[in-house]
Amino acid sequence: ELPVAYLEGGPGRRVSVERRWRKPILWGPVEFPLLQLVTELWSAGGDLRDRVETRFGFREFSTEGRSLAWNGEQVKFSARPFLSSWGWQLTRRNKRAEIRATIRAATRMGCRMHRHIYDPEHRADIMDEEGVVFAQGRGGLSGPNSEKVNSDTFWENTALFTREMIRGLRNHPSIVTWYLSNEFYGETYDRNSERLRQLGEEALQDDDTRLIEFGCD
Repeated sequence: ELPVAYLEGGPGRRVSVERRWRKPILWGPVEFPLLQLVTELWSAGGDLRDRVETRFGFREFSTEGRSLAWNGEQVKFSARPFLSSWGWQLTRRNKRAEIRATIRAATRMGCRMHRHIYDPEHRADIMDEEGVVFAQGRGGLSGPNSEKVNSDTFWENTALFTREMIRGLRNHPSIVTWYLSNEFYGETYDRNSERLRQLGEEALQDDDTRLIEFGCD
């Protein structure tokens, strides 16, 4: 149980509460327990004003040379792209039952990591439950042109959208990588590379525990 935090002052104040868990229950790579954090807001008079339940899991991905370690165990993933619901038949393929069926079919084929995932949050919920990791993509940053590359407003909005996505999804243990661009010529033109690098720095402000990936041709 976390300690009680007392709020004083005006609106907009941020409060953080911490407590060490020396032997946390780990998510993966064999078993995938999910935990629940309940946060309540009480008034000084003892009235419950708000209650938020957050599901999460403890896990760590790290690099050891050219190898990837999942909670200290070296792993290799057989990844497959295009196992998301975007594209043709979007409405049918975006249903929970269809998503879970796709994930389980991929697992039967030995695929334990998915890429190019642009689905709503319930995709991450199901991936957490199924014990399959994935690269969470953000839409809209594909196909560079001079209007995009040279527009400060475009990149300011891109950074805002990216950071909101990360804040909303970062408690999902199944997300290993933030996939922040697709086919954007990152190394072909210096200006493109500079813009993507700056976006990556913005993303790290909200989550420096995951890999950041840019798909560049």
